[in-house]
Amino acid sequence: MVLFAPVSLLPVDIAAVLWFGGVILAVVLILKRESLYWVFFVPFLKTMYLGQLDPLFWVIYCSNRPAVWALLSLKPQLLLPALPRVFASKRNAIEFFAAAFALHLPFLLIRPTWPTEWIRFLAAYEENRLTRVPSTTVSAAIIFSDWLLPFAAGLVLLVLLRRKNLEGALFLANPALLPYNYSLLMGRISKAIIPLSWLALALAWKVHAGWPYALMLIGALVFETIRERRAGSMPSTRPAEM
Repeated sequence: MVLFAPVSLLPVDIAAVLWFGGVILAVVLILKRESLYWVFFVPFLKTMYLGQLDPLFWVIYCSNRPAVWALLSLKPQLLLPALPRVFASKRNAIEFFAAAFALHLPFLLIRPTWPTEWIRFLAAYEENRLTRVPSTTVSAAIIFSDWLLPFAAGLVLLVLLRRKNLEGALFLANPALLPYNYSLLMGRISKAIIPLSWLALALAWKVHAGWPYALMLIGALVFETIRERRAGSMPSTRPAEM
């Protein structure tokens, strides 16, 4: 709230237009020509429609600096997919935790009780996220069901077959993510997920739940795995050396 307080000085309509324009500009600068495709990614469109902060965290998530990743702690459920990069080296971990400490210490000094107040607010929130997670988020309906074991086994298999699937698997293993949080995957996964996201939207509308977006991501990971393994099994077309 302290970081975004200056926005409150602007009229709502002006702030909305500036925010919308800033998000589009960030997408174009980072994805360049590929932004022509990703603007049709349903989770991204959801963030724009709902006015969520995820496009800002998407820019942070795309950064290569561990100190910048510390800003993800402002929305803690987004930290899990970044942890493999945080712990990829001792230097990354030191830089990340030092930045996180520097970020949160001033606010703890201003209001030491804010973490417990935040948890109490979540427990009494109108939608009660702490007790309605299975019905409101993407993977929680699967994680808190009889499908947990086959779901977990499928994620492990995807990671074993293709190491790059780890990032997507961590998104799927996070029960706190809502459909629009998947906008963090923009540009980091096959564009096949874009048409899949529209199928997920149609199914989610029909069943009134978020779990179809988990199937969307699984479908994209399976597609990438099959394509990569097929490419790896194709014989080389290079002429034999004399």
